[in-house]
Amino acid sequence: MIEKLLDAHTAILLKDKERAENDRQMMLSTIMSLAQALDARDNYTSSHSFNVAVVAEAIARELGLSDSDLEAVSIAGRLHDIGKIGIRDTVLLKPGALTDEEFAQIRKHPVIGHEILKPVSSLEKSLPAVLNHHEKYSGGGYPSGIRGEEIPLMARIVSVADVWHAVYSDWPYRPAMPRQ
Repeated sequence: MIEKLLDAHTAILLKDKERAENDRQMMLSTIMSLAQALDARDNYTSSHSFNVAVVAEAIARELGLSDSDLEAVSIAGRLHDIGKIGIRDTVLLKPGALTDEEFAQIRKHPVIGHEILKPVSSLEKSLPAVLNHHEKYSGGGYPSGIRGEEIPLMARIVSVADVWHAVYSDWPYRPAMPRQ
């Protein structure tokens, strides 16, 4: 009798775990669709988020981060610029140099992205990287101006991946830089 009860309880737990994983996958798919929608707004940024995610995950793997952290940094790479959804196209897609006012608008995207994603509890581990991927190790970054070890490791990883991809990509305001 006890064995049957345990088997039934185990089956229920496995079903609950499967349902939770399906819900998580559906939520991640929805959020990734948002990232693709952002990439679709601009030919120059299409695949940028994907490439940042791949590079960030490779860096994290090289650093020996756990599987859970690898997934979180990959998700952060995919979603790091999601806040640009809240930036006007006239600023986001401007082919030339930005004015100080326009750059101030661009600088809001990490906070906007953080606010968009904050209600999704399963993204908690990725949120610091979304919020802080434009902080600079020497200080002077944004949105908070934190520096050095104050910047979460995943944010530093996503930042390096973001800059690496930006440097080796063509943009409306400059061509890609040569690898050397």
